[in-house]
Amino acid sequence: MAPSEVYSKYSKETPRALTIEDINNLQQTYVNAALRAKEAGFDGIEIIASAGYLITQFLSPLKNLRTDEYGGSFENRVRFPREVIEKIRLAVGSGYPLAVRMAGNDFVPGSNTDLETPQFARVYEQAGVDLINVTGGWHEARVPQLPMELPRGGYAYLALNIKKEVSVPVMASNRIARPDLAERMIRDGACDMVNLGRVLIADPYWPEKARAGRQDEIRPCVACNQGCTDTIFSAKPVFCIVNPRAGYEAERNIGKAETSLRVMVVGAGPAGLEAAVTAAQAGHAVELYEKSGEIGGQLWIAGAPPHKEELWEIVNYYKTMLVKLAIPVHLNTEVTIELIKKINPDHVIVAEGAAPLMPPIGGLDDPCVISSWKVLGENPILGKRIAVIGGGAVG
Repeated sequence: MAPSEVYSKYSKETPRALTIEDINNLQQTYVNAALRAKEAGFDGIEIIASAGYLITQFLSPLKNLRTDEYGGSFENRVRFPREVIEKIRLAVGSGYPLAVRMAGNDFVPGSNTDLETPQFARVYEQAGVDLINVTGGWHEARVPQLPMELPRGGYAYLALNIKKEVSVPVMASNRIARPDLAERMIRDGACDMVNLGRVLIADPYWPEKARAGRQDEIRPCVACNQGCTDTIFSAKPVFCIVNPRAGYEAERNIGKAETSLRVMVVGAGPAGLEAAVTAAQAGHAVELYEKSGEIGGQLWIAGAPPHKEELWEIVNYYKTMLVKLAIPVHLNTEVTIELIKKINPDHVIVAEGAAPLMPPIGGLDDPCVISSWKVLGENPILGKRIAVIGGGAVG
């Protein structure tokens, strides 16, 4: 269901237009949900009026083609969210925190821009919200909302645009990964507070570390979306490529070891680095061995393409943790059976990493054939005519 029968590029469906009875029933479901949240003990609630969802569709002349009191003029298009806010406020009471999350610009041709959205914000304030959370874009928009291509803090200007027009606090959202960025946005007056989402999956202790001035110990969210947004929209459990405990907090709750053991970790790629840090935090005496001259493994290759350089921040995080935990690192050291026997550790963790997949075809030994790893890692001089074998992400 939607305000009008307009095809959705996101869901690939054409919805049924809502009747007035449908609208009244939907508004009551908003109220019921708010009351359940309050009864359950939540400190406040936030109404989603962004990303192309139902409220946004009522607001947009692109999606709302109605000719009744819920379509056409600005006053009519904003009627549905205004009534939702008013009904929720009446139900939860005047002292219960109520926020709305809105797009400062839809970034969809024919829809609302940052010229119209401050008007919506004023209506929301008058209807009774205590806080306005500003994001940008729709899921249908070609302008990115979530990936690395969106610069960190890239939508701060949208929050500032709303903040100029309302008296309630304004929160900025999207790609606010570091405490120093959050502090600068607040200090510069772009917003009153910031919204943290994916960064708390990468590191739930982000606020605590920020308050203690330990920014370099924060596991960085690199906006890969592989374990959070991508899985949520596929109805799968959340995980995180930089935080192996995310989604497995109960199963992977590793405490202090009863006995400290000597642990040898072979390989200083992301798996070996995480194993070394985890073992050291558990109280073991860890030493890390790496055949090459630097830690990080394939992260250096993965961060080579345009807009992927944030992956290198994962290496910086582990460098910090290796120093903090006093983990000896042996670079340019190939681990052999003889070395293991000489060191005689209690445990050996082997994290050698993967090798590039080369297809079993003739001619691969020709000088003109090079691997993707060499292209990304060494940036060699290539000819004018290039054939790429493999159309996956690497290709």
